[in-house]
Amino acid sequence: FFFINNEREKYNMYYEKRTSKKGKTRYLVLEDFIEPLTGKKKRLTVTYYQNTSKARKQAERDLKDKIDEVVGKYLYSYSSEEIKTFAQLRDDWLFIWKPTVKKVTVNRELMILKRITELIPDDYLIERITKRLLVNILREYKIKYKSTHSTMQHIKSTLNKIFDHAVDNDLIPYSPSRDIRLRATAEEKKQKRERSDAKYLEPYEFAALIDRLLHRRNQNYRDLALFMGLCGLRVGEATALSEADFDFKSNTVRIDKSLQTHDLSPEDYYIDTTKTEASVRTVLLPKVAVDAVKNAIERGKKLDAYIEKYLKKHTNNRGYYRHSDFDFDFIFRTEYGSPISQNSFYNLLQRVNVELVRKCEKLYGFKWTKNAVTHSYRHIQATYLQDSSVSEREILARIGHANRLTLSAYTHQSSKALDQTDSVKALDKITKELGLVS
Repeated sequence: FFFINNEREKYNMYYEKRTSKKGKTRYLVLEDFIEPLTGKKKRLTVTYYQNTSKARKQAERDLKDKIDEVVGKYLYSYSSEEIKTFAQLRDDWLFIWKPTVKKVTVNRELMILKRITELIPDDYLIERITKRLLVNILREYKIKYKSTHSTMQHIKSTLNKIFDHAVDNDLIPYSPSRDIRLRATAEEKKQKRERSDAKYLEPYEFAALIDRLLHRRNQNYRDLALFMGLCGLRVGEATALSEADFDFKSNTVRIDKSLQTHDLSPEDYYIDTTKTEASVRTVLLPKVAVDAVKNAIERGKKLDAYIEKYLKKHTNNRGYYRHSDFDFDFIFRTEYGSPISQNSFYNLLQRVNVELVRKCEKLYGFKWTKNAVTHSYRHIQATYLQDSSVSEREILARIGHANRLTLSAYTHQSSKALDQTDSVKALDKITKELGLVS
């Protein structure tokens, strides 16, 4: 049982199978540990009901999170006098912060911490680290690696969290990084604006993108793009959806989960919570979005029938996945049956971007200057609705954000200088004008 610099990374899990008197079987993954304050042996358990590799791996992840949460509660029992160096502070903060966020967030932060390790040696005493020292270190790092303003902001943000942790535990009186101001050059500001604007698509550009996706082999990508553009979902929120999330009588969808696929094979994909609490929402759907979902559902049924027929005749499954291989009946699937991942959707969009650069002017009468990415569809939704005079509160409710400051990052100056009816009317009008149908 380790703390602070000896962060727990190895788990000694074991498994049990139990059957109730009624014959119902359940499976358990367990681990024993010693509670540091009492010295008593404790046990943590997670139960799962399907004896599959996917269910077992999910249970293991849940148990690890449970262990980290329990262990973190005891960390404060250790004297803060043990934390002297930057390495000790960094590891102490990471140990406590890690269980509070998602795995993908932790992975991103670990990349930043690698950079910070180059900035500040492990043996630097935290009481000797000053604002002036950090300013010089950050300046030298930016020059040496030609780092972007965005990268430097990420580094400073993590430093703020680390040193705020030191202040909260009375290790230092104030944070040496909190008051540092990073100033972007005029050129950096221009480049950031250009990158942001390139993600946003005007209505006619969105129509061209959808038309090119129509020429792709798997039409689920087109329907996914239509659905996301008209509903403002994050890609993980959209790909996590199953038919049970929809109410086709009221034409609404409930958003309360997200599919995690990053650096995972399909059998290891797992369902996670939404990005924030404000992201849990019910979205009213325009007609074209409803049609796109229904088309994807029907396509999935035909795919399952084909896969079942194929597997009856062949021992090699060619990488096919059936609905029954997953815990949810995902709607937007690849031609092999697995849920569409963020990476596969991103890669397809990059190929379409390249195609449009070559063919757009000939096919549609304008040059393609944009960079459509998976997040473009949230920019599209927010800006289209704002241009249609939909209330700010209604837009925030649809895209799942809690405040207007975040909304400003999603809206753009287009070429046109908690009822969601206005939104749907505006989106139906746009799709009709563009001739978009599913």
